[in-house]
Amino acid sequence: MTNCGISSPFDPVLLNLHFLSVIRLDDNNLSTIVPEFLANFTKLTTLSLSNCNLRRELGLGSTNFTGLLPDTIANLTTLTEIDLSSCNFSGPISSKMGNLRDLVYLDFSSNSFTGSIPLFHKAKKLNYIDLSHNNLTGPLSSTHCGGLSELEYLYLEDNSIGGTLPTVVFSILSLRVIELQNNHFSGEVHEFANASSSFLYKLDLSNNYLNGSIPRSIFKLNRLSKLSLSSNSFSGTINIEAIKGLPRLKKLDLSYNNLRIDVQGSNSTSFPFPQMSELNLASCQLQKFPDLKNQSLMIALDLSYNNISGC
Repeated sequence: MTNCGISSPFDPVLLNLHFLSVIRLDDNNLSTIVPEFLANFTKLTTLSLSNCNLRRELGLGSTNFTGLLPDTIANLTTLTEIDLSSCNFSGPISSKMGNLRDLVYLDFSSNSFTGSIPLFHKAKKLNYIDLSHNNLTGPLSSTHCGGLSELEYLYLEDNSIGGTLPTVVFSILSLRVIELQNNHFSGEVHEFANASSSFLYKLDLSNNYLNGSIPRSIFKLNRLSKLSLSSNSFSGTINIEAIKGLPRLKKLDLSYNNLRIDVQGSNSTSFPFPQMSELNLASCQLQKFPDLKNQSLMIALDLSYNNISGC
């Protein structure tokens, strides 16, 4: 069905042709393709949308597409949303993705994409990036983050991304969520500026190879509700009083590093923890059981593999 003037694919007749394996809608005026439409075609292996001037959304999430993602997707320059999550795409993500100037939302999660993270150097409006649960490698560099001043959500967990963690990522004050767990990041995390102005409320760097001291800047992210730095090689001593800088914290996990958590100065009248639901300080060289009598909302506590003695 090429050059037919079609502006919407949701024709009842077309929806009844659920046995189709090839759909070509080239040279039409489609404004959006969403998963609810494609889910009807369980045998679909080929979808061609060349020169369709898609203006808003390309949604192929939770469909059964496989194989390589064609470079031509980058020609859909007026797209604002792309959802390719939970498909079976493989191979590299086109470096031309950065040409999508109007892109706001990008979800390529739960596929088998390989290679490095593309540069979104022209997509200055990006608000949401989810590349999690793939097989991506290479670094996350300062170039990847530069200019993304409207980015709020960054999900890169469960890949094989390595190298040092660029502190510029913490300088994007609009960011609310950073999920980088289960990767190969290594080296030190350096101090960063303007932490108290950040909108970040979730930070997860767990299960990497990060080392050195935990930067004091992290304890100035005063909107954090979740902080997980577990299963790295962070070292040094952290006085429990540092948690006072995180008044909204609900979940804290510092377990399985080379840290020493000092709780000697805490007492029932000046205990620094906010009301928390989860506290994990396993293998943190604790000498004393922290005072938790005021933690009425706590549902999970892990203080295993420490040096606590007495009652």
